[in-house]
Amino acid sequence: MKGTVKPVIAFCEDVDTWIYFDQAFQVFRYEIYCVGYDASGSPQTLEFVVEEGILPASTYPEISPYQADPTRILPGLIHWQEYMGFLPQQNVNHHPLTHGKLSHMEQRLKHHSRQRITKKLQHLGYDVIHAAS
Repeated sequence: MKGTVKPVIAFCEDVDTWIYFDQAFQVFRYEIYCVGYDASGSPQTLEFVVEEGILPASTYPEISPYQADPTRILPGLIHWQEYMGFLPQQNVNHHPLTHGKLSHMEQRLKHHSRQRITKKLQHLGYDVIHAAS
């Protein structure tokens, strides 16, 4: 449409990632999301999630010793006793993957997902630029 202005997303500033350990299933999950802004232009919280999933241990080998076999959790509903078997046996506060290591993994995920996420955002009607500045 001529004259229609599409909303713009600056990938570097407006797209972010989050990796977290799902204690119930002992897998690392991720979300790639767009940041929301208030009326004054200050970043607030997430606006919407573009993609979510289980972080593949094949791409991030540092998580494989801590992640359960994903084939055990994908079929759907499981019996509560099997569910209890997924609970971690160690104290999560003493997990060897520190916040710094997860932060580095989040940056890698964002970098390696850029082309795929850009295409998804374009399909949603956004113009995607590299950076605002």
